[in-house]
Amino acid sequence: MGPSLASQGFVTGPGTLGIVPLDPKIEGVENIVFNNYTLGINTTGMSQFDNAFEALDNFTKIMGTHTVKAGGEFYFVQVNDIPDFIYNGSFQFFGTATGVDFADFLLGAPSDFGQGDGQSIYERNPYAAACLQDTWRVSSALTANYGVRWDMISPWYEKYNQIQNLSLGEQSVVFPGAPKGLVFPGDAGIPRKLAPVQYTNFSPRLGVAWAPRFGGGMLRKLLGARGKSSLRTGYGIYYTAIEGLSLGVDSANIPGGYSYTSPAPPLFATPYVTAANGNNDGQPFPLQFPPFDVSPRHPDRDVNFAKFLPDPFGATYNPGNKSPYAEHYMFSFERQMGANTLLSLDYIGPQAHHLLVVLEENPGNPALCLSLSQPQEVMPGTPTCGPFGESGTYVSSSGKVFKGTRAPFGPAFTSATTEHTMANSNYNALQITVRHTGGEWSSLPAIPTANLSTRPRVSLSRLIRSTIVSPKLPRPTT
Repeated sequence: MGPSLASQGFVTGPGTLGIVPLDPKIEGVENIVFNNYTLGINTTGMSQFDNAFEALDNFTKIMGTHTVKAGGEFYFVQVNDIPDFIYNGSFQFFGTATGVDFADFLLGAPSDFGQGDGQSIYERNPYAAACLQDTWRVSSALTANYGVRWDMISPWYEKYNQIQNLSLGEQSVVFPGAPKGLVFPGDAGIPRKLAPVQYTNFSPRLGVAWAPRFGGGMLRKLLGARGKSSLRTGYGIYYTAIEGLSLGVDSANIPGGYSYTSPAPPLFATPYVTAANGNNDGQPFPLQFPPFDVSPRHPDRDVNFAKFLPDPFGATYNPGNKSPYAEHYMFSFERQMGANTLLSLDYIGPQAHHLLVVLEENPGNPALCLSLSQPQEVMPGTPTCGPFGESGTYVSSSGKVFKGTRAPFGPAFTSATTEHTMANSNYNALQITVRHTGGEWSSLPAIPTANLSTRPRVSLSRLIRSTIVSPKLPRPTT
């Protein structure tokens, strides 16, 4: 693609503290990131190949005033990612040395260096659903729509189990050399999908539409003659799929991949050396990936986890997670005012539950850091603890060595996060609309019956427009 890294003045090759070109075919002008622009080769591409397999069927039967529908579906998706890591490295210049990013570049004083490698990942996800509903036209003025849907929503899994999880104090039997707490599918309590599939996701839905009519009195004055007003209400639970990104952020971690970030500003020509003190930060590349058939019966004892510690763990999926879902409810009143005016009063209120949030599982101890933050609290010539120093090594004035301040997983990990389905959201609104047309009457579109046979989508308009049925208001006479 362009000039080699060596021709640009970088030390290169395995066994050096320079850059190992992990993908020579895209080797070129080194990627350099400044505060407001970037130069060099692109490092953010990825090839993705998806396959989706689906089988479904629906059944409808009309029995007098009832319209009964039933349906089922099975869906299986394959997402095959050939990732494009920062194979040949990337430097960041943020003005750490001089305060000006380009001046740092001219001096060869980068703020940061990163490089990564990883295997292709093969994400898989099955889904199944069934539904039963009835639309009952009780009278010409009253319609009820009710039903129930079942969703089998599964967490994603990786075809070759190239994912991991956290379990405090547990030693992996799949990779016996892994630090305690780092576990993999096949280890005790760690299913292939990282969380059990829930088979009890039943979601009831109900909608009622009524066109009231009164012979006289105050209610007739308020609601009008027959066909001049309508009342609608609806409630439904909607389960939603788990994002594929929940597995994507858990892939390409040790031992299936590794992303290196320099612990301090590095040398430019040999970025695996810290510029300030000449410290050898270690050359982790090229990686030796484990075979695809690793399991408790065929463990891999050859991975040298020690050279990757502390583990720059990404994020994983909590085994106790639940299926996300939303409750939607609404009430609507429509009143025809004269020949060409329609008043609508609507109240809507969706609430979502078991939304994904990310929690830090290995935070720094602020009290410990504070006790090591002053020069007199540490040995002379050793660093003090401060912001972003959770993974540093400190020696107290009494001579005690602290390998970071993180707990409970300890110094073998840097930041370790887990996705938990523990968040909620809600929204409530009153909507008042007056529609007036000049000349000919323009009626609202007919509202269709509920269609519970499609895959779940959390959509407010879908609830309002598809969980209720209303007698169509007659065209006003002029």
